[in-house]
Amino acid sequence: MTEHLLPRGWQFHHQEHLFVRANKRAPVIRLKFFHYPSYRQTIKIVQFPVNCALKTRGNNSFFLFQQKVRTKYAISLERTIEVFPILSSVAINMDWGEISKIKSAIKQKYKQSSYYWPVQSTQLQKISKEKWFAEDNLFAWVREIGNYLINTIKNPEKQEKRLGAYRRL
Repeated sequence: MTEHLLPRGWQFHHQEHLFVRANKRAPVIRLKFFHYPSYRQTIKIVQFPVNCALKTRGNNSFFLFQQKVRTKYAISLERTIEVFPILSSVAINMDWGEISKIKSAIKQKYKQSSYYWPVQSTQLQKISKEKWFAEDNLFAWVREIGNYLINTIKNPEKQEKRLGAYRRL
């Protein structure tokens, strides 16, 4: 019997470049961008973004960049992090309940279309016709979607930009 091995963690490399052009004297640039939350995962910063301070408030972490720059200036916010999920202690045979018993207002929230998740697309409609998709047991459904994603989505080694769930499919 072969065990399906899941990765222990992931490494992400983010790289953004902002170009500043001011009409008069050198401006002070202030940027705030969010960092991965520590909730149910351990985050290790491998490469810290230059000239940034990491701040934490509750479960939210963010980087602050504040610097006086020239009238023409490029800001590079390059960072590499590693994310290690904290394993759950939920029993494998635990009854999570039925999807049919979830309030319709909550279900409706997850059925809304967006740029990264166009629910009316033919590809997503095809997925919704998979046998496992009709599963009413929440634990079984989560297990099956996990298997589907592992077997279907192949991530490239170097991805230059965010694709979103739909384009990744």
